[in-house]
Amino acid sequence: MSSLSIELKDEDESISGIVKIFYKGKFDGIQINAYMLGSSELVQFIEANGKRISMPTRLYIARNDIVDNQIRFKVSRYKGKARFRVAIIEEHKEIESEIIFH
Repeated sequence: MSSLSIELKDEDESISGIVKIFYKGKFDGIQINAYMLGSSELVQFIEANGKRISMPTRLYIARNDIVDNQIRFKVSRYKGKARFRVAIIEEHKEIESEIIFH
């Protein structure tokens, strides 16, 4: 079983995502990167754990801000295909990652 999972769901005005963390070891936080494939357009994060934000391309959530081993986020709707990459970070190093295309 992987230490991470990511699920994406289309909504009317946005795309919502849930990252589930199963990793039991020490880590500092989770980083979520989103890239448009074949385009210079940026994916815009607009919500993280219920708080409105405005963050292009990359979202970092510290371990202290993770509730119930989950991160909930939303990105603005985009045209085309995007790659989402979630990574567990410890002392500026990546421990494990998961990728999903949407």
